[in-house]
Formats: sequence, structure tokens, C-alpha cells
Amino acid sequence: MTKYAVVDVETTGGSAGRHRVIEVGVVLMNDIEIEGTWGQLIHVDVPIPSNIQQLTGIHPRDLINQPTFQDIAEYLLKLLKDRVFVAHNVNFDYSFVAEEFKRVGMDYHASRICSVRYARKVIPGLRSYGLDALAQHYQLHNEARHRALGDAKVTALIFKDLLARDRNRTLFEKTLMRNPKRLQLPLHLDEEDIEKLPDETGVYYMKDKSGTPIYIGKSKNIKERIQTHFSGDLNRSKTQNLIREVYKIDFQICGSELIALLLEDLEIRHYWPKYNKAQKTTKQLFGLFHFRNQKGDLQFRINRISKGQIPLKKFQTHIEGMDWLIANAREWSLDFSACGILSHEQQHEVNHEEQGGAFISALKQLQGDFVYITEGRSLDEIGFVWIINGRFRALGWMDKSVAVLPENLKKQAFYLGESAYCDRLIEAFAEQQPMKKIALEATELLIPKGNTLSLF
Repeated sequence: MTKYAVVDVETTGGSAGRHRVIEVGVVLMNDIEIEGTWGQLIHVDVPIPSNIQQLTGIHPRDLINQPTFQDIAEYLLKLLKDRVFVAHNVNFDYSFVAEEFKRVGMDYHASRICSVRYARKVIPGLRSYGLDALAQHYQLHNEARHRALGDAKVTALIFKDLLARDRNRTLFEKTLMRNPKRLQLPLHLDEEDIEKLPDETGVYYMKDKSGTPIYIGKSKNIKERIQTHFSGDLNRSKTQNLIREVYKIDFQICGSELIALLLEDLEIRHYWPKYNKAQKTTKQLFGLFHFRNQKGDLQFRINRISKGQIPLKKFQTHIEGMDWLIANAREWSLDFSACGILSHEQQHEVNHEEQGGAFISALKQLQGDFVYITEGRSLDEIGFVWIINGRFRALGWMDKSVAVLPENLKKQAFYLGESAYCDRLIEAFAEQQPMKKIALEATELLIPKGNTLSLF
């Protein structure tokens, strides 16, 4: 017979790496028979947030005379030894327990099963599989909600009924996680949902119960990237939140990495998913500008790009821009002081006015109307990135047999708005990976603004 330890922990927060266990509850089971229970408050030397105190009723004064995790580690390890670790949202509780053992120099690894996922398989069709919802379904009274032992007891009673219904343990075996490093799927997805994802380049959308994107990313291999989200550091609070909140994963195959990069950035700025925190920060870009000073002398400077400004070239940082300007000032024989470059380097006689004019003309040639041709989503297709007046305006895909002309592009293009960040992204990508570039005659923007690529 299989032995189980049904576990629940109360913690100071949602990240096992940063927060601590303040209470642990364990219910021991031998097959479907409950053998015993154990619960313990745990002393920690970190603050307990007020919201945790309100939720659990556990206050700092309650922990003053309690043992530390190190004090109870050996006893807890004996309780858990040779038992399947069971919990409601098992990744959360397991990651905290394993991390606490790690802090005191002890290794803990166990097969585990999530009672949420198991319940979804055994009793499908319920509106919710949260602990309160299942307790109501089974008409169970939780005498100590949001306390470790109280929640563990209710979970054990639910788990006992699930085992009784699943007599041959077929669903149990499908749900059991034997390898601690195995893929930890979101609670509301099955392995089939992940297997159906393409191993192609594109953008993926993790969505919550309402269908709202809560995380958007891009990858050269969508399936592989999704798997890394749920097989890496499970202690991160973001990972734990995604495991709980993701109900569906949609995707848009892009064919090329450049189109995927552009679409990812623009979709994030369209939906503002709550877990795309890094991309929400404003990207301050810099550009190369030319002007004449009070004496009428031609000057070049690297400055921040303000709204509506179109620089000769864009850079992600001031340092990147200055390094580029210094190298090109040497190549084009420009006057260093007229470029804002402080240098003791000896310059030979230069015709800054003439060379500067040629330099500007060469850069402006890059600001015309053209398309970059990329890989398509199939062998019969090409992808394209449309530049109008030196700025990114649209992308799309079209049949290889169709001529690359504005009137044909507009039929297949998706207007995505203007973005200085995307302009720079395209420039940087083109510098690293040369792409086919086709010049077009000067055109007005032919794409109706309603023709957007948000497919979901």
C-alpha cells in the first residue's frame, strides 16, 4: 500500500526563495486510512506582513517561544520519509518545505501529487477546484481555515475520497509526479495542452480564466520555451502565480525571429500583461541628431529621443551611441569637437562640412521606404517588415509568388503603430543578421489603422 503525507504550510509570502514557513501541518495516510496528524508553529527572524497576519491569525507574538525549522527538521523528515507528498497546489507547499530543508543543510526529494489536478481528473465539471469550493462540494467543515493543520485535514479528506473513486489508480498514476524536476504544469492545463504547442518561432500568450493575457513571450521554439517556464526555478513567486492562474496558452507562429521580437513587444504594450514587468519599463532610446550652432557650423550629438523626433540613427544607450559616433567620426573624417567628442587624439586636416554632408546623405538613404524580407510561416510564404520614411510601420506575410509592391503589401500587412524601440530593434537585428532588403518608391501609409495583428 502507498503511504502519503498530506501537507499544508503557512508562509510569510509567495516566494520560497525569499519567504519563510511559519506553520506546517501534516496528515499521515496509509492508502485511504488516516494514521495521524501533526502541526507546528515555527519561529522565524523575519517580519510577518500584516496581510498574512489577517489571513492566518498568526502574529509575531505567537512565534516567540516556538521552535525554529532547524529544531523540527529531523522529526519532520521522518514523518515525510517514504511517503508521497500531497498538497492542494503541491508546487507551492513542496517548494517551501524543500527550501526550508535546504537552508538547514538537508536534502528533501519526494514523489508528489497535486490534489487540485487530481480532483479535476476524478470529478470533472466543477466550477472551481479551490479548497473552499471542494470543501463545500463534499460538505466538509474546516475548523481552522488558513491554518496549516486545518487545511491539511480537509485536503486529506478530499484526497481520501478521490482515491476511493479512482479504484484502479489510473488517474492517480497520470497525476503523480515521480521526478522532482519533471515539468510542473499549470493547474488548469494537461500535458496534452503542452504537447499540442508548435516547436516553431513565434509569440505565445498565457491567459487567465477570463481569457486575458497575463504573460506574453516569444521564442524560436514555443513548446520548448513554455516547458522551461514550468520546469525551472519553481521557488519564484512569478512561476507559482503562473502555475495557479494560467488556464490557456495561445500562440502566433511568426516564421522569423525578427517578426516575433516585434510582435512580442507590441503585443505586450497593447495588453500590458501583469507578469511582463520588465517590458513595462519605459525604454529610453537615444539618437544621432545634426544641427547648426550659432556660428552656422554643422554639429552632431547623441541625445535622448523625444516624441515625434526622427534621428539619423537610434541607440539603446548613450554609451552605445557615442561609441558608434566615435568610430564613424574617424571613418568619415569628421571633426571630433563638432561631434561632441572629447579626445586628445591628433586629427589631420578635415573638411568637416563636406564630409558631414556626405555622412548625413548616407544615413538618410537608410531612412527611405523599403521592406525587409524574412522567413515565412511555411515554405510557400515570406515574412516582411515594412519601413516607411525610415520608421517601422507594419509587418505581415505573403505568398512567395506575389510581387513585393506596396499595393500587394497593404493587402497582407498588419498595422502595429509607431515604436522607436522597434525601430532600434530592427536596426540592431539587421546589423547582426543581414536580411534581404527591397527598396520601394515613396508611399503614403496605405494600411488602415484598424487592421491590427491582435488575433486573440
